[in-house]
Amino acid sequence: ERHTNAGPVKSSPAVSITRKLSVSLCLVLCSPGGMLAFAQLWRAVIEKLRSFYESGKLIPGISANPDTSYSLLHQKLQMLNACISQKIERESAKYTSVEVEDQFKKQEEHDTLQILMTGEPLRIPLTQRHPPVTEDIQEEMVEALTKLGSSAEASRLRAEMHSVALMSDMQAFKAANPTGRLEDFIRWYSPRDWIPLSPGVSPEVPPMSQDKPCVSDGAPPQDNEPEMKNIKKEKSTDCDSALIPLL
Repeated sequence: ERHTNAGPVKSSPAVSITRKLSVSLCLVLCSPGGMLAFAQLWRAVIEKLRSFYESGKLIPGISANPDTSYSLLHQKLQMLNACISQKIERESAKYTSVEVEDQFKKQEEHDTLQILMTGEPLRIPLTQRHPPVTEDIQEEMVEALTKLGSSAEASRLRAEMHSVALMSDMQAFKAANPTGRLEDFIRWYSPRDWIPLSPGVSPEVPPMSQDKPCVSDGAPPQDNEPEMKNIKKEKSTDCDSALIPLL
C-alpha cells in the first residue's frame, strides 16, 4: 500500500503487477532453484516487458506517470508505460510537413487573453511535454547540481539546467505569438505572477499598454504598499538580457 508517512520504505499498489512480480521473485529465490531460478524468471520478465514495448501495448494495471511515493521498481514500470504511450501516440500521428503546418496554424485561441501591444487574440502554443523522471534520476540530477559548486559559472550552469523546460515553453509561445512579449508570456504561463493595474490609469499610458503592470516578486502586497510594484531596474535588466534571444 501507499505509505503516507515519511520514510525510506516504499511499496506498490496491492493489486498491481509489481506486487505480484515481487512476491513471485521472493518465492522463487527461496525455492531449491535459488539464484538460478530467480535469474531465469527475471529474464522471462524482461523479455515480456520488451515485447510490450515493441508491440506497442501498455503494461496492464500500471499508470504512465512515475509516482515517487511508490517503490523504484514500480516507478520504472510506470516509466516504461510512459515510453510505450508516447510511442503509440507518435506512430498514430505521423503528419506530413504540410499537415504539421496546418496543425500549427490552427492553434487554439485563448478565451480571454489578448496580445497587449496589438490586441489580437493570444494563441495557446503547442508545447513539448516535460519528460517524466523516476526517483533515482531526480537524485542524480540533484547531486550533479550540488557538485557544480558555488562559483559564478556554476550558478550560470545551474540556472540553465533549471530553465530548459521554461525556455522550450517560451520559444513555443513566441512561435505561436510572433508579436507577443514577455508580459504576454507571463500572463499565460503564470497568471499569479501578473498584478493587474488598479482602476484609474494615468492618461499618459498608451491605451494598448494600460493592462501592462508588472511581474510579482512572489510576496503578497503589504497594507502600507501600493497595489502596483515597480520592478527593480537591475533585476529587469538581467531578465531582459537573458530573454532577448527568445522574445
